[in-house]
Amino acid sequence: MFFARVMVLEFLRLAVVHDDWSRFTESIDAFVDVASSIPIAGTGVKRSILVVSSPRLVEVKRLMGLVRGFRGVKSVGLVSRYAARNNVVAVLSTVRLFRGGVLNAVLNHGSYYYREFIQGGLEYWFVVTGDAGGLISELREHADVKVIEHVDALDAARRIGRVSLTRRELDVLKAAYDAGYFNWPRDYGVNFIAGRLGVSKTTLMQELRSVIRKLAERELNRWDYLV
Repeated sequence: MFFARVMVLEFLRLAVVHDDWSRFTESIDAFVDVASSIPIAGTGVKRSILVVSSPRLVEVKRLMGLVRGFRGVKSVGLVSRYAARNNVVAVLSTVRLFRGGVLNAVLNHGSYYYREFIQGGLEYWFVVTGDAGGLISELREHADVKVIEHVDALDAARRIGRVSLTRRELDVLKAAYDAGYFNWPRDYGVNFIAGRLGVSKTTLMQELRSVIRKLAERELNRWDYLV
């Protein structure tokens, strides 16, 4: 009888400081979610999508300027921007060299880049690896490793993964957002949105609370996990 070999992988939470533009966030009030970071084979270049959140637009612009001027960064582009009263979210695209350093160490040890957040001068890395010892040893050649924690993969996925809204919840959220329900003052209220969706006001309020609760739990868990 044939049995597949089970690969032994470990899920690591790392907090590192190194000579990169991420250190600028120590003096900038911004939180950066590295939504995507893809090395281009044979080029020594990676393309990344960064989601930058800050209470002030000036902080986002300041960070963009510092990243644009950092060595090895080929380009920084603004993909989109959303501004509310107390929050600015900007989606940036970057192209930069990555030979050597933290990402190379991750790729060299059979590791899977999972997720990265940046705040307060720290890079919080979440990786899955089959060679934790080798990875950490090489990382220490390039960075000051502040935190090393072996974590439960399912717990980590729940805390830092994508929001697990149902299709119905996404439809309700989009309908409320498109109707300006979250604006102040509101463009349209609950009765209007309920009518558009063909449900009662009570049903809509229950569905909206479920959506808001899930989003709140995701954000609070993520912040708690990064501390």
